Amino acid sequence: MYIGSIVEEGPAEEVFSAPAHPYSQALISAVPVVQTTPSGTRKRPPMPNRG
Repeated sequence: MYIGSIVEEGPAEEVFSAPAHPYSQALISAVPVVQTTPSGTRKRPPMPNRG
């Protein structure tokens, strides 16, 4: 929905892989990506005050 109107619809896989509307493109590009290490665990920022 953009300004109260449906701007794109279809199978989720299709919309996520090839969004046609600029608003859909912007929303999908704003999703954060979780980075993993080669072992498959998530990276965390260093915790300097960890005890």
